[in-house]
Amino acid sequence: MSKSIISILLISFFALLSGNDALFAQNSTPVETKEKENTSNVNSNFKTGLGKGIEATTDDEKHKIQIRFRIQPRATQSFNLDESTDTTNFQVRRSRIATKGSLFNDQWLFNIQLGFADGDLDADRRANLRDASIDYNKFRDIKVSFGQMKIPFSRQRWNSSSAMQMVERSTISGELNLDRDVGIMIYSEDLLGLKRRLAYYVGVYGGQGRNRIDTNMPGVLTVGRLLYSPFGGMSKTGLDNDWLKESDMNRYQDPKIAFGFSGAYNKNSNRSHSTHGTQFDFARFDYSHATADFYLKWMGFSFQTEALWRKANTNYMEREVSGSLNREYSRSGQGYFIQFGYLFTNNFEISSRWGEFRPLGETDPRLVYSREIGGGVSYYFANHNLKWQTDYFNYTGIAQSVDGDHVVRTQMQVFY
Repeated sequence: MSKSIISILLISFFALLSGNDALFAQNSTPVETKEKENTSNVNSNFKTGLGKGIEATTDDEKHKIQIRFRIQPRATQSFNLDESTDTTNFQVRRSRIATKGSLFNDQWLFNIQLGFADGDLDADRRANLRDASIDYNKFRDIKVSFGQMKIPFSRQRWNSSSAMQMVERSTISGELNLDRDVGIMIYSEDLLGLKRRLAYYVGVYGGQGRNRIDTNMPGVLTVGRLLYSPFGGMSKTGLDNDWLKESDMNRYQDPKIAFGFSGAYNKNSNRSHSTHGTQFDFARFDYSHATADFYLKWMGFSFQTEALWRKANTNYMEREVSGSLNREYSRSGQGYFIQFGYLFTNNFEISSRWGEFRPLGETDPRLVYSREIGGGVSYYFANHNLKWQTDYFNYTGIAQSVDGDHVVRTQMQVFY
């Protein structure tokens, strides 16, 4: 019975897109043009529109603020061909409010983001704050960001969840990435003024993840990332940097290529995944991290691949509690994924991904070999700001089932 629910959704989705000529005629206009047409000016200081949110500028144009709203309702169906298991879930995966702005002619920048859906919150700490940072933006080669932010490590995790090619990120990224944390970062997205060919990011963070402070054995996370774009970088910087968005929405006529390399060391981590995951009762581990990635966008085609590695200083720690010996495991492993997509001129995109994960040494016994393979189709009504996406994946070895799970997801997004 539940399988039919997803089937109805998928049939409705493709019928909507393939059977309505007026819809294609409406969307034959370039996305950027449509967004401009949807933008209305109340006065010279106030603007609003899809993809723009609500923008306000002071009379002297020195200070600006933008507020945006995002929602991602999702339906998921999981089933196993060898068993009679069949599960259908409906959820609002993300529901967020984001505010960013600039002060004194972009000399200072600020960014605040709140999440309200269950998927935006830690199970053991229901805090809504996701981002809260202030940037000193005066100098090209040395900028400073201070506060809670995404850690500049894994490319796909650093990409905005509002600008993905498929419904969800890779499970490899989910296991081995570094999540948000509180700290300070220095960076430049155009080092030496070489048309954004070189970018770097160096940060020091608390190491415990967002909204957390460990008062017993506080640690520290250090991270560095280098980005090299041999043919020049994207036209936008900061949170609008096109490298932080999947899909070649701009249909670049010249290839855009980027190589990324990152390393990190987290001392005295009390989380199973270094900066996220389950919080240990007594164990503390030192985690080393590394990743390398490659990204290409060209004439509607996009390709990315990433390899990630994480190793703890020891496999487990033991402590006697109430007369019994308790053991807590670290999680060490390595993996990679390959993802590509093509955006057609009618705003359809097809995409596919393959990934593998392997545990390292005698790590947590629940951490086993896993594999993902699947693909998706997206239709962009107005860029990433209004889209419908559906994907299918076969997962092998992950926590859901050692025999393999089949998962179909369909999701809409409005990002005003």
